[in-house]
Amino acid sequence: MAQKLNTCNIDQGIFRWVLDANGHIIGMLDNAGNFSSHVQAWTSVGAFTAAKAAVTAAGFTWPAGSIGAVYDPTGQTLQGFVDGDGNFYPASNKVTPQVVSENKDISVAANWNKNPQPLLTYNATTAPVVSAGRLVKTDRFSSPLDNYYLYCATDHAASNTTSGAFLYTAPTPMGPFTYYGHVFEDLSTAGNFQTENLSFFWDKVVGTSGALRMWYKVYTASVQMLLCSATSTDGITWTRDTAANTYFTQIDASQLGDGSVGYFYPSKTKNGYMAYSIYSSGVLNICVKWENQGNLGQWFTDRMPMGYGLEYTTPTGWITALQGGSTLWKVEWNGVGIIESGGIEYAIGNLSNGAYAGQTGINSIFAAKISDDYRHLTENPATNLIWNPVNLLSWETGDLRGNSLYVENGIVYNYYAVTLNATTHSSAYMGVMTYVL
Repeated sequence: MAQKLNTCNIDQGIFRWVLDANGHIIGMLDNAGNFSSHVQAWTSVGAFTAAKAAVTAAGFTWPAGSIGAVYDPTGQTLQGFVDGDGNFYPASNKVTPQVVSENKDISVAANWNKNPQPLLTYNATTAPVVSAGRLVKTDRFSSPLDNYYLYCATDHAASNTTSGAFLYTAPTPMGPFTYYGHVFEDLSTAGNFQTENLSFFWDKVVGTSGALRMWYKVYTASVQMLLCSATSTDGITWTRDTAANTYFTQIDASQLGDGSVGYFYPSKTKNGYMAYSIYSSGVLNICVKWENQGNLGQWFTDRMPMGYGLEYTTPTGWITALQGGSTLWKVEWNGVGIIESGGIEYAIGNLSNGAYAGQTGINSIFAAKISDDYRHLTENPATNLIWNPVNLLSWETGDLRGNSLYVENGIVYNYYAVTLNATTHSSAYMGVMTYVL
């Protein structure tokens, strides 16, 4: 549940009200920061006193730190507040509430709430393809099937006819998710295969009313990655961009590597839209940063490698044991997203043992502060793990297959997939962990 703190100055103290996402009071914090969910509306101080006396007479202890909102007998007009000792504070002494952040560090695992059950579990009929899905709100579509669309994709599928975008619908970001169908695959060029690694943003410059833009990668017959995009006004029927709008192979033929571009994941930052992607696959696995000047159909890169293989020594021994002696993990820049929390921008992505394609990997999710130019982590991500392959739920495994971010109403939803499903070239489960900004 989203929690925002409203600070109200009332005579002799400061009460911080805890609100849900709809602005309803669900509790309060005292001056020491202790949370109490004991909030009650009374129609008079006398009613409060009587209730407290009845509780005490019954042998129970009145909840410490409880506070009540006192209304007139109609229950419509706020008269004031009463604390646990029966002290009354008139509403006239209450100032305009000021929203205050909880200021919980986004890079601390304990500040994330991991959903105990998976949101998607592989089923040949109801969930045929499972991945770290990309969530899209459907409020800009004229007649959406539900409030949210979740797009999943395969992971190095055996053929193009089994890859592409697989759509689920849901009333909330937490589901329940209902499988709709296989809505897109790129068959525009003979030999293309593996329409995968999807990402989305609403592009307001498409047509007269804008459209949802999807980026994805395909492989050519020569096993070279191409970065492509398509647009849709309903999230179901897609139009592939022309070849001129495909983000070609590499801008500079002299760039090291095999000329592949893919795994393109954009974020909206303080300075506008930016993205990371692979700029060469295979042994080198070079990643670069892309920038945007307002048209989401046109991106630019200076081709400076991010350093896919940036390695960080792990602070504890459990990763060493799991990796068979190696103490170095790689920052997977090609899947990093940017989130602002408390006025600071953080990179959230994967640390991995370097496994890729159909291999079984051992990975973690980190949240680390990033430099103003979005090129360097300013702290060691290995000390800022928010998901690791040791503290697992019963259905989780260390085979983390990726994660994706969605933010709404002050809540960060971090969807992640675990366990390779070799039959479908996707995952067995999709879970979610949430953080309140």
